Amino acid sequence: MSYSAFAFIDTRMNLAVTGALVNTIVVVGAPLVVVLIFKEELSSMQYLGIALAVISMTLLNLA
Repeated sequence: MSYSAFAFIDTRMNLAVTGALVNTIVVVGAPLVVVLIFKEELSSMQYLGIALAVISMTLLNLA
């Protein structure tokens, strides 16, 4: 299923942007799962890293 989603996104966007999007989803999704399911707390540096990942993805989409 994930390959089908990746292929669908790839038909709509540039391959470089698609790859960055998938990597950003992993970077944002993993801590989200950890916080919601395992009730772990993130440090301020981890929040900063997630924010930078989202900003970089936004900039790639605007370019």
